Amino acid sequence: MTAQLHELSSAPIDILEFEGLRHELLLRIAIQNGAMLVMAPLFLVSIMVMLAQPTQAGFMALAYVIADCMAALMWLHIAARTTQIKYYLTLVLEPRLRQGGGWERWHARNRIAGPLGSYWRLSTLGVFVGSAIAALAAGWRLGPIAAGTPIWIGGVIAAVMVALIRAPRMAPELRAAVADAHKG
Repeated sequence: MTAQLHELSSAPIDILEFEGLRHELLLRIAIQNGAMLVMAPLFLVSIMVMLAQPTQAGFMALAYVIADCMAALMWLHIAARTTQIKYYLTLVLEPRLRQGGGWERWHARNRIAGPLGSYWRLSTLGVFVGSAIAALAAGWRLGPIAAGTPIWIGGVIAAVMVALIRAPRMAPELRAAVADAHKG
């Protein structure tokens, strides 16, 4: 097997690596979208339980916020890895395989205008943080006075989630190299 690898030129290996990484990107993006899609029906079920069982509204809000925070952290972990893959494709593989680059470079030069086209954080905050705040508000409004403790705990968890949701960032020298690659 090792002898076979040495016999291959770098171009076929680069192509295989490029294809593998593109497939990994697609899988990671699908998982991210799945996490966001799961939260919508979970939110609706949580609100329905709060309406049906007001005495459990605080605990239901807390349970939703915990699940929401876990999904948000998973989403962020995947975002960090997709950022790394994008940088590797842009800086290492695309220059070897395509004159002028491919999708990663084209995409960076041709972003969709408007806040939802270029600011992923708005949609992420809207889904994860917005639904957490809405669940906490519903739990507070629908539940009895005793529901306050789980609501406050959920509020702290939601605040931690807001603090953690940051755009994944690579080292400044890598960001500068990608910016230069996108210009050319």
